[in-house]
Amino acid sequence: PANYGIDKAKGEYIGFLDGDDWCEPDAFGKLIRAADTYEADVSFCNFMGYYEETEDFRYPPDKNRLRDLQRTAHHKPDTQALKHNLIGMLPVPWRKIYRRDFLNENNIRFPVGDYFFEDNPFHWFTTILAKKTVFIDTVGFYHTYGRQGQSMSGDSGEKFLKFFMHGDTIKDFLKNNGLYKEYKYDLVNWYLNQSSWIIKRLDNHNKEIL
Repeated sequence: PANYGIDKAKGEYIGFLDGDDWCEPDAFGKLIRAADTYEADVSFCNFMGYYEETEDFRYPPDKNRLRDLQRTAHHKPDTQALKHNLIGMLPVPWRKIYRRDFLNENNIRFPVGDYFFEDNPFHWFTTILAKKTVFIDTVGFYHTYGRQGQSMSGDSGEKFLKFFMHGDTIKDFLKNNGLYKEYKYDLVNWYLNQSSWIIKRLDNHNKEIL
């Protein structure tokens, strides 16, 4: 559905919003103004997680990474150091906008297959290929966690293990663009982080079965 939306979009920028999320009334306006001002391919802001079970709000775990971005992203084109920092951030597309021509010129789309969390390769594609990214130090979006039916609630171990198919997609993308040597350690770090995340959920799943 996201790819269909990109294909049919007519505007200068493209943004995403999950059905159970919400945003500040001026969130997209701020992102567009920042992208226009700094001629950026990608513009993004901070968000807050809303946890249904406890009904509280929390900052995302990558909040500390944003401190470095605040000092650099507004003022100069991306350096490689900045891109490595961006790669390690949460891969969610719903706190960002993307210049439509940038996505089309680079043929960037979400991978389609029998797996979930396709945000990950899309995050790598857009982060690495963007000529400039701009960050706004404001909370513009609110993402719901703990809702029944969400991908991360998962009902089988096989579903989680398919996550690693994204690693092959990312690796192929890097090799095809002559970037594997530059980003191979970022990819190793990605594998380690995802392994830790998945092992915890597989443990929880096995406990439920037992």
